[in-house]
Amino acid sequence: MTKESNIQKSLIERIYDDMFRIIEEAKKFNEVEVQNLREIAYENNFKKEKSIVEAIKSGEKEEK
Repeated sequence: MTKESNIQKSLIERIYDDMFRIIEEAKKFNEVEVQNLREIAYENNFKKEKSIVEAIKSGEKEEK
């Protein structure tokens, strides 16, 4: 990876951190859902709608 790629990834990670901090503060998702969504983000799978739906549903199962 080039130096530019490292800088870009670092910026993306900071954006994700800010985004998930806001999501956690909003209390619209439980801890499991947020963690699963965070993993999807870091794996760059946000383009896969099925992954996002499964992440949220897995959190709903944990609450029951």
